[in-house]
Amino acid sequence: MSIATRCSRGATLCVVLTALLAMAFGLAGCASRRPESAPPGRHYNGEVIALRQITRYPVAVGVRLFELTYWSDGIARAWVSAPIRPGHYPLLIRLHGGYVVPGGTDAPLAYTARGAAYTSEADLVQVYPDYHGYGDSPGGIEGAAGDTRDAYYAVRAVESLGKVDAHRLYLLGFSLGGDVALKLAAELPDVQAVVAVSPFVGPTDFVAALSTYASSASLGGQRIVSDWGSNIHSRAYRRQDPDIAAITAPVLLLQGQQDYSVPWQSVQLFYQQMKAAKKAVVLHLYPNGGHGLKGVPAAWVALEQWFVDHGAPHVATGAGVG
Repeated sequence: MSIATRCSRGATLCVVLTALLAMAFGLAGCASRRPESAPPGRHYNGEVIALRQITRYPVAVGVRLFELTYWSDGIARAWVSAPIRPGHYPLLIRLHGGYVVPGGTDAPLAYTARGAAYTSEADLVQVYPDYHGYGDSPGGIEGAAGDTRDAYYAVRAVESLGKVDAHRLYLLGFSLGGDVALKLAAELPDVQAVVAVSPFVGPTDFVAALSTYASSASLGGQRIVSDWGSNIHSRAYRRQDPDIAAITAPVLLLQGQQDYSVPWQSVQLFYQQMKAAKKAVVLHLYPNGGHGLKGVPAAWVALEQWFVDHGAPHVATGAGVG
């Protein structure tokens, strides 16, 4: 089911607020894609609640950094870096890792203002969503489905501020964020390229790989089986997998073979399914690479080149919270 839902017209106050926040964002012109609206007096998903400039950390020349508060079935937060110069820029959505299934309230993974400042770029708008239960986003951990919703509405919120070229979206996900990136690639029509690093690729391939290959990731598999059952061909599993048929953007999968969180065989299974569906996909396996591929410079060179080859400006590697 599509994340986007139809809402009734209205919310004049919200439109005015978004326009004022856009002015604070340093924008010229109107929004590149108008957010979904809701009846007056009610928040709607993708609504910008607040935008606060962060000046504590050095950013790239010609860039401002913001903390974005937005609505995604509740309050959620993200960091946003954007060029000061007027115009519309490509949008890079950076997606960190986390927990596949719901549960818990204190996640150790989150993006930081420092990390967002460090990876800011003068020719690129970037958004770093923290899903519910992560960082300063309140609420409990909702698992991959909820994280995908939060990331989707972070994109809609940033687009509503008017600085984004809505036809040039790029996705970069780490670990569970790779799964979120693949799901968003099936939802968003204007994605130009995807990179998934050490990605969880949905429960079906994950559990299938664990049933064939011994792995220390089996604890994660046990949690999945506990929540969704042991039948990997069930509807419960299919609903949680990325929709390969709906993915049109080229996808680069980067995976280490010494990964003790995500079995590399699961990523290979997903790659084979993408190839069978005649999708544009490339898989790089790194024999000595662990989870997140830290210390594997070839992976980061491949990541940067993939985005450049598909029309993006330079993408700084870093802040790869996985």
